[in-house]
Order: sequence, then structure tokens, then C-alpha cells
Amino acid sequence: MKLAIASLLIGSAAAFAPAASFGRNSALKMAEAATETEEKAFAKLPASVKPGVVTGQALVDLLDAAKEQGYAIPGVNIVGTNSINSCMEAAAKYGGPIMVTFSKGGGQFIAGKSLNNDADQASIAGTIAGAKHVHEVAALYGVPVVLHTDHCQKAWLPWIDGLVEASAEHFEKTGSPLFSSHMLDLSEETLEENIGICKQYLEKFAPLGILIEFELGVTGGEEDGVDNTDVDSSRLYTQPEEVFYAYEQLSQVEGGAFTCAASFGNVHGVYAPGNVDLQPVILYNSQEFIKEKIGSDDDKPMRFVFHGGSGSSVDDIQYAIGAGVVKMNIDTDTQWAFWDGIRAYEAKYHDYLQGQIGGPDGDDKPNKKYYDPRMSLRAGEEAMAARLIKAAEDLKCVNVLNKFQKEPLRSYIHLLPRYRVNAKILFSIIWNGSMAWDDGLVEASAEHFEKTGSPLFSSHMLDLSEESLEENIGICKQYLEKFAPLGILIEFELGVTGGEEDGVDNTDVDSSRLYTQPEEVFYAYEQLSQVEGGAFTCAASFGNVHGVYAPGNVDLQPVILYNSQEFIKEKIGSDDDKPMRFVFHGGSGSSVDDIKYAIGAGVVKMNIDTDTQWAFWDGVRGYEAKYHDYLQGQIGGPDGDDKPNKKYYDPRMSLRAGEEAMAARLIKAAEDLNCVNVLN
Repeated sequence: MKLAIASLLIGSAAAFAPAASFGRNSALKMAEAATETEEKAFAKLPASVKPGVVTGQALVDLLDAAKEQGYAIPGVNIVGTNSINSCMEAAAKYGGPIMVTFSKGGGQFIAGKSLNNDADQASIAGTIAGAKHVHEVAALYGVPVVLHTDHCQKAWLPWIDGLVEASAEHFEKTGSPLFSSHMLDLSEETLEENIGICKQYLEKFAPLGILIEFELGVTGGEEDGVDNTDVDSSRLYTQPEEVFYAYEQLSQVEGGAFTCAASFGNVHGVYAPGNVDLQPVILYNSQEFIKEKIGSDDDKPMRFVFHGGSGSSVDDIQYAIGAGVVKMNIDTDTQWAFWDGIRAYEAKYHDYLQGQIGGPDGDDKPNKKYYDPRMSLRAGEEAMAARLIKAAEDLKCVNVLNKFQKEPLRSYIHLLPRYRVNAKILFSIIWNGSMAWDDGLVEASAEHFEKTGSPLFSSHMLDLSEESLEENIGICKQYLEKFAPLGILIEFELGVTGGEEDGVDNTDVDSSRLYTQPEEVFYAYEQLSQVEGGAFTCAASFGNVHGVYAPGNVDLQPVILYNSQEFIKEKIGSDDDKPMRFVFHGGSGSSVDDIKYAIGAGVVKMNIDTDTQWAFWDGVRGYEAKYHDYLQGQIGGPDGDDKPNKKYYDPRMSLRAGEEAMAARLIKAAEDLNCVNVLN
């Protein structure tokens, strides 16, 4: 639980007016001028504040509104798109702004824990990737979103340097930075060095419209690699003179905006009652001290932030808001909520989650729809969002935009699958009935191509197998004509893959449709070959089924692929024994013999989904079994009734176990596909 001051005052010491503008660069001036004639997006906020990522003057205006109206914004540490989306979902439901916060460790987790991070390259790349995700989807949630980074100590400044470079590039293209604000935690240094370095960084931030958050004193406990569990308790309480010194120094940066995390006994984590002694009166004393020093009429010249909010009483929280707190960090409670949501999902569907096949519905029934990671992860998201709504209530941040809407996501929820595919290495998109989805992705690729000379996606898969052969290939041909100039390959389907996959249910399809005829393959080959520069692969059905079934329920006939190759070869008079590039759908559960036989017929890619979904869940399940006794509550376990369990229920721990198990299954798949050691 810890406090940071948010002082967004601009200009010289004589210009401490709340209405002072964020910066002096021309881009921001133009933006400010535009807002004068803009219609307001939110009835209770200034016109500069719009749905989406908020930076520059709009951020200042948002924090001013919070201070004046008496509420604070939840600032939430995230570790991936699941927790990012939970934040914005909650904000849309409680009707207020949200601050999405990246830690250095969180950024590394997004990039991938297996990556080398010696020079912070993974932390930088992952934080940037997460920020770009927020920029893509934030406006869809209809709320203001502040993109922030958390505790950066002196040794970690190269991480911030990489992020500032990314913001400068983003500013050059868009007129706004990639990030709204950065938090420098130099509380281990002397006051003078702490604020001196912050001042240097604020001079870099100000022209870009980035706010700085700085720390005075120390937040106790442990948070994402920063361990202050044994710190001298006197350092947990900041003095008003220190706050004023920082205020005075940073106010000298033209166009600079800042907030302060002043310590008043705050501690990261949740502890047994009596172990934390909060003294938010320190904030009131600091405000009074600054007010007297600068001769201001403003009773709250400093904008504070509250670190370590998890576990704090509502009385302490709301008392601190009265002292000018405009944002409170919450991490431990949301981490527990996410894990507790997964835990509850497992308890509810336990008997379906013990294997890929077999459960209450029968020994031969597949359980894919239960162990699909999206099911348990969604339960985590929902629980985390519910906890954030409670936090927003405590922070008086409910219904501070417009009229409260109980279902604000309904109008755009259908768009979200677009963004759930961006983690694939080979960006192959499966069409599942929404041509508007594919059109949007092609538009994005065209924009990317214009900037970089290459498309955003490598390939798209159109599954028009429900249509007649002629309509299927006719539409594919039209799309290939769009794809070819951008360098995008098309994958098309002939026949039907049985089973159920991501909303496409072919469990009861006529079995004759599971087997493609060579004549159909040749027709598609002939038509698509007419597209100049076009490249394509064919998902020809040969009894394939999505999912894993009991032995004997699937009859694969990969000889169909050999027959189709021979048919095409004869028709076109080619010397190539494998003129068509085939792909193998529904690879999960297939025998190694069938897989390798199909590769011999020209299969160049095999889809694997069901087995990797199970592997991910099984990794999470294994983690829970190993640390079960530490995962039943936030406090209390084998190490003692008063010991916190945060390091066990941190979502990164269980999710990493899932990642490792899934990676191991993919290595086995690569061995089956003869795809091992094919590089250098």
C-alpha cells in the first residue's frame, strides 16, 4: 500500500495554476485547440478526454477531474492480454477510467519467459507489444485508458529508455506517445539524486506528452523483483519537506507533468491485520506545506498516487483520496482474484478436466470444450474484473463518465476475436463466418505493407466448405487477388473437417463430406493458379476431425492426398510429383504413421490445437497440485497462518506452468512432423 504524488503543474514556480497546459510543442497545442470545438465524449469529463489511450493534456485533464470530483483511478498491474482485457472490461462496467500498468517483469512475461533478457530486450519488446494491444482495442471498450509503467529502479533505466524511444517513434507518426506515463522508483538513492534523475527524464518526457510518476520513501513488502520486506520502518513515511523539494524541482521543467508516490506506511501485498500501519495524514500535511510555500489558493496542489492499495481499508482509501490521491495501485488483490476465478472453474468442472476423453457424460466423450484454455482464463478474467469493480466503488470511481451501462461491451464484443490471434508466429487466420473480420485484417496488412513493404499477416484461411465448390473457390479467388499484391498466401478448405472447432460444429456432418475428391482439388488448383503472383495451400479433407476421440472413431485416408497429387500432375503435365501444397487439419490425436504418410503426400503444415490446449491446462493443473496448500487463500499455508501466498498465486506462476507444458507438447509434435533441427 503506497502513495505517489501526482503533480501535474506546468511551467515555472510562478505558474502553478491548475489550468496550465501540459506541454509547449506544436502537436499538443494543435490538439488543445481542436478540443475547444470538440463535442464531449463523456458528460462528466473535459472534452479532451476520449475513449482509448489518454496522453498529454488529456491525461492532465483527466487527473484534474479526478482530484476535483473526489475519486481515484484504479492502477492495475497486468501480465498479459487476459489481465489487460479484464481491466478494460471492468472499467466499461463501472463507468470510469482505468490505468493499465506494466512492470518490467510483466513486460518480460508478455514477450516470453524463455527469452534472453540480459539487456532488457524482452522486457522492452513485451511492454511495447502489450501497449500496442491496448492501443488497438481500448477505444472499443468506450473508456479512457492510461498506459503506465511501474517501479523502475536505477539499474533498470535502460528499460525505460527503450520505451521512450518507442514513444518517440509513435509520436512522430501519430502526434501522441505510445505510453501515457512512466514511474521511476529511485527511492534507494538520496533525495537529491532521486529527483535529479527524475528531472532529467521529465525533460525527455515533456515534449512527447508523457507524465512522470516518482517515489519518495519506500513501499514495503515485495513487488515484482523489488523486495523491501526488511526495510527500516522509518523509511516507510515521507516528510512534507521532501515532497515540496520534489515539487519545486520538477515544476521547473517546461511542460512537465508529474505525480508522486509518497510513502505513508504503504506495503505491497496483503498481510494479516495489525502488520501495516498506514498514516495518510502525511498527505494532508504535505499538501498544506506546499500550499503555504507557494502561496497557492489550491488546497491540494499536489496530485498523489497510492501504492500498495491491495488489502487497505475503505476508510484509509477514501481518507487518502480526500488528500489529493488520484490513482491507487492494485495488484495483489487482482492477482488473487484471477487465480481464484480459475480455481473456481476447476472446482465446478473438475470431473471433465482430468483427461482429454472421458467424464460424467461417458467414457468416450471428449472434454475439449472444458479444457480449452479460454474457458479457465475467461473465468479468471471475470473474477478479476469483478474485483476491480469493487475497487472502483472503494475509490468512488463508479459512474464518473456518463450514464452507467450494465452491458457496455455488447456492441463490440464480436470484434474481440480479431485480437486473439496476434501471438501466432506464422500469422495464419482462420475464417469462421465473418468476412468483415477478414476484410479488417487485410486492411491492416495493406497499411503495414505501405509502411514496411511487407504485410501484417503471412496468410489467411477461408473455410467456405459449406458453400458449393464453385462459390467456395470463386470467393477464394477474389480474395487471393487482394492478397497477392501484398504477399499474403491463402489457405482454402475442400470437404469438411469433422468435430467442433472454435464455433464451427461439424460433429453431425454426413461422413461422405469428410473425404475430398481429386477432381475437386484440381478444380481449385486450376482456378487459383490463374491469379498472378498468387500463393495457396489446400486443406483437403481425408477423414480429418477436430479434437481427440476414442480409438476407432476416426478413419483417416491420407491416400486421398497422393491420388490428388497424381491427378493434378497428369492434368497439367508436370514433372513435380507434388504440385499441390497440402495442409493437415485436425492433427491432434493422429497417429505418427498417419502424420508421416501425409507428409509424404505433400503436407507442409499440420494444425494442432486440441493437444496443445490440453497440455496448457494440464500444466496449470500440475502446478495447482504441486502448490495446492499455498493456493487456497491470500494468507496462510504450510509456512504459517500469517504468511502471504502472493508468490504462488501470481498468475504468471500457473500460466508459466501452462506455457512450459504446451511448449513440451509442441516439441513432441515437431518431432512427429520431422520438423526438428531444420534450421542451423
